[in-house]
Amino acid sequence: MRKPTLKQARQLVKLARAVIENGVLVETSFKEDAGVFVTLEKKGELRGCVGIIQSSNVNDLIIRTARSAAFEDSRFPPVQETEFGEIIVEISLLSKPVKCDLSIINCGDGVILKQGLNHALFLPQVWKQLPDKNDFLNQLALKAGLTSYEHAVFEKFSVISFKEEKPYGDVFFES
Repeated sequence: MRKPTLKQARQLVKLARAVIENGVLVETSFKEDAGVFVTLEKKGELRGCVGIIQSSNVNDLIIRTARSAAFEDSRFPPVQETEFGEIIVEISLLSKPVKCDLSIINCGDGVILKQGLNHALFLPQVWKQLPDKNDFLNQLALKAGLTSYEHAVFEKFSVISFKEEKPYGDVFFES
């Protein structure tokens, strides 16, 4: 997965915001395939987050996931027009997930947990709230509807993330 330039990152955030606010499309020069998550924050709190793991055209996935994060995330009521000026848009481009042993999952990895029909995903950014590996994996298991991660299968992935400094502000890459 190729990292977008800062100019392209700005275009991709602008695309997400335009789709959310107006339902219109803006042109971008980034023509890569990757999995995509769009995360919306309001006053430092999660306001919506939807993604697609399977690699496809980034622009197409941003269009789908931005609308879904704003209006279809079942954890939150739909974003209202009055909130647009308070929302920070973050985009995460995902590498292809690879199956891994629990022992090689480290702080900073994106992680997918699967057990039977249950599955859940945490982006690498979640390590900021859950820096302890055991706590991280326990919360991931709970998200998947499981009481333990003991018998789960894991995949890990990396992300390239970029977001607005403030609503409508400049865009920067997360480390």
